[in-house]
Amino acid sequence: MCPRVPADELTRIRGLPVTTLERTVLDCIRNLHPRDGLVIADAAMRISIRPDRRHREAYAEKIEVLRNRLLARLERPDMARGRRRARAVLRAADPYAESAAESVLRWIAVSRGLRRPTTQYPIETHEGLFYSDMAWVFRRAYSDGSPGPSLVLHAEFDGQGKYGEDAPRALAAVRAEKVREDAIREVSGPMVRFTRPALDDPVAVFARLTKHVTRKYVLTLRANPDLHG
Repeated sequence: MCPRVPADELTRIRGLPVTTLERTVLDCIRNLHPRDGLVIADAAMRISIRPDRRHREAYAEKIEVLRNRLLARLERPDMARGRRRARAVLRAADPYAESAAESVLRWIAVSRGLRRPTTQYPIETHEGLFYSDMAWVFRRAYSDGSPGPSLVLHAEFDGQGKYGEDAPRALAAVRAEKVREDAIREVSGPMVRFTRPALDDPVAVFARLTKHVTRKYVLTLRANPDLHG
């Protein structure tokens, strides 16, 4: 028998009774694979908050208020099933993810031990301000222990749709992307790009990401069992 949904978690869309967005998210992330749950949680947070990447400080508190509210609701007795998985997904959720593929790429990274990246990472270049889909900043030190230059590792998803079907427009888009990437590389760290088929092999994706950091660091990484699925 299905548990009764509280009245305050029900709403109507076009006259049909449905669960609210927040209740739907909680049900999904408790029951779906963490990869798919993260896609849904990212999208729901984005819909709820509609953050502007140019003014992150203005949305930081709203994001954490929403996250903590959902985490608190998970502690209710009717949310016991799948609670650990759901907690891990909510803690990894990020409303700045702009596509499902970006969410999957981030899931591959964090479920295998990399810390949460900064999404929509800003980079000032001679060509203007650009944003990479996600970036990790690694603090490095010299052999004497003094601070060394930081490594900023960027990761991006290349969707086929961004280039379009029209050949001249596609060529122009490719050229613009090349200018953008070259400008970013001049002032920042390496950029690893992924297409949709690549995401079907998480092990290979993770290997490509971590080849830019030291083996010593990679050996310290531990998969998150609640996110790994």
